[in-house]
Order: sequence, then C-alpha cells, then structure tokens
Amino acid sequence: MTGNELLRRLRRLARGTGVIFEFDPSAGKGGHGEIRLGERYTMLRSARQKEIPTGTLRGMLSQLDISPRDL
Repeated sequence: MTGNELLRRLRRLARGTGVIFEFDPSAGKGGHGEIRLGERYTMLRSARQKEIPTGTLRGMLSQLDISPRDL
C-alpha cells in the first residue's frame, strides 16, 4: 500500500466511524507528515507514492490503534 492509498483509506474509515482525521505534511522533519486519527497520531514519510514496507505499515496502524482488517 502506498502512502496516498493509506491516507484515502484512513479518511474513509474516519468518515464511517465519526472520528476526526487530519494530515499535516508540515508537522514532521525532512518532509515527513503527521497523521492524526482522533487522539492518536503517527508519521508518514515524504515519498507518498512509494510502497510502505509491511512492518512499517503495521507499526503505523498499531500506533493509530487500527487493525489492518479495518482498512
């Protein structure tokens, strides 16, 4: 899954569950951006067109308290 695809899926999930979703590309260092889903947050690397490694994606979802099945 690419970074852009992750953002689309998280937006859809937030709309469906009524949770606030925000993405701030200027909140991180070196081009990384911050994803906020309710009270939780994680960082997304700057190259949003590239595939996110499986372990990294699982870690990000864990930080957001989301199961991969929820996406």
